[in-house]
Amino acid sequence: MGLSNTIATIPGIVAPTLSGFIVRNGTLNEWKVVFYISAGICIIGMTVFTLFGEGEVQEWAKGVVFPSIQDIYANWAPKYERTSMMGIIQNGCQLGACISFLLSGYFVQYFGWESVFYIFGGFGTLWFLLWMIYIKRNPAADPRISTQEKAYIEANIELKTNHQNSHTPWKKILTSRAVWAQYFPSACDAWTSFTYITQIPSYLKDVLSYDIGTTGLLTAAPYMLYIITTPLFGLLSDWLRSRKILTTKSVRKLNTIIGFSLCALCLVIMCNSTNVATVLSCLIIAIGATGLTKISYFTNPQDLAPNYSAVIMGLSNTIATIPGIVAPTLSGFIVRNGTLNEWKIVFYISAGICIIGMT
Repeated sequence: MGLSNTIATIPGIVAPTLSGFIVRNGTLNEWKVVFYISAGICIIGMTVFTLFGEGEVQEWAKGVVFPSIQDIYANWAPKYERTSMMGIIQNGCQLGACISFLLSGYFVQYFGWESVFYIFGGFGTLWFLLWMIYIKRNPAADPRISTQEKAYIEANIELKTNHQNSHTPWKKILTSRAVWAQYFPSACDAWTSFTYITQIPSYLKDVLSYDIGTTGLLTAAPYMLYIITTPLFGLLSDWLRSRKILTTKSVRKLNTIIGFSLCALCLVIMCNSTNVATVLSCLIIAIGATGLTKISYFTNPQDLAPNYSAVIMGLSNTIATIPGIVAPTLSGFIVRNGTLNEWKIVFYISAGICIIGMT
């Protein structure tokens, strides 16, 4: 599984970079090309029946998503609503994780493992069609928005309107300390996130002895807390910023420190206990805490350079694929027999990465 995830993540490096080359001026037609390519790859993915091939094809499609979201987000998110809006966006990701964890085990049991790919792939294709029909790049292009709302959004975003024909300042982006400060917590969070996603089902089965159906329910539980807390902290963050109680920089740092600290603490407690209630409680809090870090570094490109936020996020995701490759592969080498001591090593490493991320 570690090797499969490693190879499947490689397209995640290429896809954001390819998006950056396609989207030069940020026009709707350029983004259409990106989304059409992704949709085509998703359709191809549904016809591939091997787990290895399916995972690789999916990563090609998924790699363009967050850079694309950043470009649309830059056109729609008012300055003091960025964090709360990003919390809602992130909730969509975790809601998908909840649903897939809850249902996948039952699909496998009753319909076979192929059904998981067909069902979720089908919903992904349906979503794409609805997205292309109803979603517009900016308020000016949306016929369903009210005049008052359009005026409010356009008055409170920080985009420069004359950047359409300008070249992307690659040198300034790649040499910016602020940009690299954005990439570091992103990479650390990717390590823990990939560890959760790829290893938690096996950990619950190996250590707590739950079958796949029960594991699906338990694996979804941590993301439920994430769904509750992320928008609340997003609203609180924007309130602190809008009232000038804390600066934007201070809010981002505070969220990152709290998120990584809670995650590291819970990981250490979790791997030193065999009590089911304790382990599940720590797991729920640890994953819920990652919402604080995510709403910070996912929003940060808008704080740094709204016009080039898609490029910054594309590079961020590219760098974050490195721990995405290493984490599951290393876990696969460490966990040979599924013992608690082996899993302790995996989670201690992840806790250490969390501590590094908040520094």
